[in-house]
Amino acid sequence: MNDESQKPELLQLKTIRIDGGTQSRVRIDPKIVTEYAELMECGTIFPPVVVFFDGVNHWLVDGFHRYSASRQIGRESILADVHNGSQRDAILFSLEANATHGLRRSNEDKKKTILTMLLDEEWSQWSNREIAKRCGLSEFMVRQMRSNHTAIKSQYENSDRTFVHPKTGKPTQMNTDNIGAKSKSNDDMTIAPMTLVSTDPNLTAHDIVMSMGKDYAMSLATAIRTYLEITAPLSGKSFN
Repeated sequence: MNDESQKPELLQLKTIRIDGGTQSRVRIDPKIVTEYAELMECGTIFPPVVVFFDGVNHWLVDGFHRYSASRQIGRESILADVHNGSQRDAILFSLEANATHGLRRSNEDKKKTILTMLLDEEWSQWSNREIAKRCGLSEFMVRQMRSNHTAIKSQYENSDRTFVHPKTGKPTQMNTDNIGAKSKSNDDMTIAPMTLVSTDPNLTAHDIVMSMGKDYAMSLATAIRTYLEITAPLSGKSFN
């Protein structure tokens, strides 16, 4: 990354991209956005957002709530500190962006930053200490997350897995060698056991897709719905 110190630039909101995986938080808090919007309308001056420019695109890496608030009140531009760097540079920078300033990170936000690095082919090879430094978190937390992530992957090292079929309720064996290949029909579908790494369903979904593949995730979603539909009469609930 070629980081050049320069004065903030006034950028058009429509030219700033927010879809490149550079949002380090799990979600945007609409209450904070509304609060910022009200302050902006009252004349409060906020710090510039941070953007990375790769020669074509401006990637937002810090200031998503300020960006959203500006859009909410109809502004067309925002003041930004612009750094030269790739989208990948932007993602790496974003992981530590809120560690020392801005809205306090939730535990799920912290887990997401670590998981981003552990799921990356290059960054996952870095030491726990280096990942902790990049994320602005403790080495202990990184070590725990890496251990959980490794445990999930180890579940699928053996090709034959025994589990309970969601429809028949009978023990069944599944060969996981073809996980990620084209999905079978719902009637033939079998699902291996999955250990959740987070209480947040968004993070869990992300980990399943990244670890097991899109086709497996789609099959899992269908199986869960089928299971709920089967068990609904027992609980007196319906799932729509």
